[in-house]
Amino acid sequence: MVHVIGVPLEDLTIEERRSVRIKAAQYLLTKYCKDYNADPADVLVRDALEATPTDANVPDFRDIAQRTAVVVGPPGSAFWGQAAADLVANTLSRVTSATIAVKDKTLIGIYGFLDNSAVLDLNAMRYLRGRETLLFVTPQQVHGNLTSLSSSGKMMGMMFIDIDQPQLTPGVLVWKEGQIVGIEQSHRAAAARDVVQFALVAEIAGEQAKTGNTV
Repeated sequence: MVHVIGVPLEDLTIEERRSVRIKAAQYLLTKYCKDYNADPADVLVRDALEATPTDANVPDFRDIAQRTAVVVGPPGSAFWGQAAADLVANTLSRVTSATIAVKDKTLIGIYGFLDNSAVLDLNAMRYLRGRETLLFVTPQQVHGNLTSLSSSGKMMGMMFIDIDQPQLTPGVLVWKEGQIVGIEQSHRAAAARDVVQFALVAEIAGEQAKTGNTV
């Protein structure tokens, strides 16, 4: 079992963040080749896209499905975002679809997040694979006063690190084909937020992109 904790982005240098991202991609590539008996030369590792299956202004695929369509947030949020209707104040609220699963012959890996919201009030976040809790993080315990963090212009986010491995080895949370990526967030207020996941996809290069399977 992998033991994973969240390390604040502000505690990592740019070089360390880059290293974690590269290692996360390498991990997902290695796992894909092992799970699907694939040649590394045939596998594409890319950034994941989150959106709803009904969004008209996105490509013809979505790797992680939002629960409710949202308006694109500030620069850097891309299509990541959480609708106010999906959030209940101070309550873990599901922000991803409960019916759209990872598409065939695909792995999705998440190794951290960045809160791009105008107001930083993220109390907690839980990552689920079905009913299994993969990781539970409480940003305020790590970052302290989020209001001060926001006013200082610092980043609020984490990279997930495997504490059993040396040299900032990423703790990548992985979902396989047919599994549903579950993400729950708790904020102080029930307002639209823009929490971006550091997420990667591994798939066979040249596969026709498509929306995930409906379960």
